[in-house]
Amino acid sequence: YKVEVNTTEKWFKEYTWLLGLKMGERVSYNTIDYLFINIGKVTETTGSRIKSTTVTRDEYRGFIKFDGQEKIHILTNGNHEKLVKAMTKAAQTFQTRLIDHSSGQPVSLI
Repeated sequence: YKVEVNTTEKWFKEYTWLLGLKMGERVSYNTIDYLFINIGKVTETTGSRIKSTTVTRDEYRGFIKFDGQEKIHILTNGNHEKLVKAMTKAAQTFQTRLIDHSSGQPVSLI
């Protein structure tokens, strides 16, 4: 799974790369409203014949919000600081703001 954003021609493409082929469609947009970070829970269960173990952990996810209701997922990381660093770089590249919702309240980082 990959995401490509062309800011010159104003389109993005979410695609699956398989055997050198990019399977996905281009979607036009007018503006990038902002980038944002959310937090979610990930649960993993491993098991054997005798016992199973379930582990739950936080996962931070980065998104791009385009004009209208369109949003796409671009990054995931279990480390908040690493995701903020990568999303800050992306926000600077797209020349837009970055909002962090992971604490429960929206915090503008850029």
